[in-house]
Amino acid sequence: MSSRTTSYSDGNVLCSIWIHQFNTIHLTNILKEFDGFLVRRISQSSQLIVLLSRHFMNRNHQHRMTNRRFMGGVDVIVLAAGRSSRLGQPKALVDVDGRPLVSHLIQRLQRINDVEITIVTNNDILADVYLACPATNVVLNPDPEKGRTGSIQCGLSSILERKGRLPNPVLIVPVDRPGWSVDIATRLIASSATSSPVWEGRGGHPLLIAGDDVNTVYLADSNAPLSSLIEREKLDVDFPFLHLNIDTEADLAELFLAAKEDWF
Repeated sequence: MSSRTTSYSDGNVLCSIWIHQFNTIHLTNILKEFDGFLVRRISQSSQLIVLLSRHFMNRNHQHRMTNRRFMGGVDVIVLAAGRSSRLGQPKALVDVDGRPLVSHLIQRLQRINDVEITIVTNNDILADVYLACPATNVVLNPDPEKGRTGSIQCGLSSILERKGRLPNPVLIVPVDRPGWSVDIATRLIASSATSSPVWEGRGGHPLLIAGDDVNTVYLADSNAPLSSLIEREKLDVDFPFLHLNIDTEADLAELFLAAKEDWF
């Protein structure tokens, strides 16, 4: 059974969910195609089920719809598909001042002019991410254990289907590396080469992938580490939080400290 990315729009809400190809529009079959995911989450995800049903009842019309205000903008892929085994809770959903961490990152990215955001996530938190970030494209990575390159490829495939072309450049933002500012992201986007910020000799995130490197990553083995595929130019920054990495419970204290900063 083949897979593809299906995009749909409901008013100002644009969402993209990776689903299996199927031939019926009945909601019962949609639930089966999600292998019971929506059934397990129905109490938390009734809005998502309603939107899915509404979309597939008018599938041909909706599939032709695009968010045209982004056609000339910069694409951003937020990586939120990891299982977070060491942290003990989904990193994207860590509560920061009453909101999920991923929501804070999306709000920060939306302060950059003319960006379109695609979030790649896993089936455990798909509905939660969609409901927390309704103005984004949300894509399911069906096999997140393959690593970061595979998640980036899911995002690139979604953008390719929606726009008919691969994005170039594309900004990659891991949800567990939130130590960056709008200024850093803007400087990366303005560069013409694959690059990432560096503070005190150590690299950080986000990562801008540009030029031929976009095709290289898209066509690579999904298990291949990014470091083996591309070389990054260094963008020197003075930013003490650049190396913030949400990996274990002990890292949350630094995250909550960073959340008090104006840039967060």
